[in-house]
Amino acid sequence: MFQWSIVRRTLVLCVASHALAKAQGVACGRGNSFTAGAGIDQSDRADASIAPGQFQGRGPVATLAGEMNVRGVCTTAFVTGGARSLTPVAGTFGHERLLDGYADIQGLVPVFTSSRTMLSLGVAAHTSLAGTTHTFTDPAHTTSTFRLGVLSLGPAVRATYATPRLRLSGGLAIGAASLIDHSYGAVWAHDLSPSLKFAWPTTLRSGSASIDLERSITPSLSARIGYRAYGMRFDDARSVRTLSQSLNFGFSLTRGGERR
Repeated sequence: MFQWSIVRRTLVLCVASHALAKAQGVACGRGNSFTAGAGIDQSDRADASIAPGQFQGRGPVATLAGEMNVRGVCTTAFVTGGARSLTPVAGTFGHERLLDGYADIQGLVPVFTSSRTMLSLGVAAHTSLAGTTHTFTDPAHTTSTFRLGVLSLGPAVRATYATPRLRLSGGLAIGAASLIDHSYGAVWAHDLSPSLKFAWPTTLRSGSASIDLERSITPSLSARIGYRAYGMRFDDARSVRTLSQSLNFGFSLTRGGERR
């Protein structure tokens, strides 16, 4: 199918570029790195299984990220999560408490490099997990809990620009095939097991985008500010729309390698 054709072409290009990455020795454009940070996340969600309208809210999040050069492939990982209260948009009632997390793993190889820039292509697996407790407006303030989990696989691209003191990078990952666990009803104590469904982009579309800026403090320590957005649209009997945007601040430690 068309979606798998995109993935296959990306893999072929990555394999063709593998020799170039090995010759350069540092597929990430620098040595292995680890980043820890914190920030704030804006969540906008509309889940027809929970309520007929949209809910939104902000809350703190923690983030961890890393890059590792593995035999000519830049392997990256990113994890974030937090809790926040959501309030209804006009026309919707009740309020919600959201506990969610997002993670992705990418394998990238450079297809173009210069003294300061690098363009890399690869494959990404990204997942999002969310538990939502909805409080109704009845006199008893009845609550119900709902779950939503998505795992997607698809192509990824990243571009970086670096100077001796600054490093700017931006990335995009798109889900070409997905597994989803979406509870149509409230999750009760006897119904905690997931019910996974396979979905093509015709019914589930997901993707993430990121922009990061780092400034060196010492040769191995950098201050980092980053923006990340993740969106998902699921067209089913009870549709789901989600958009999470976060702004994070943190510090990055790098070991060896040329900055690029």
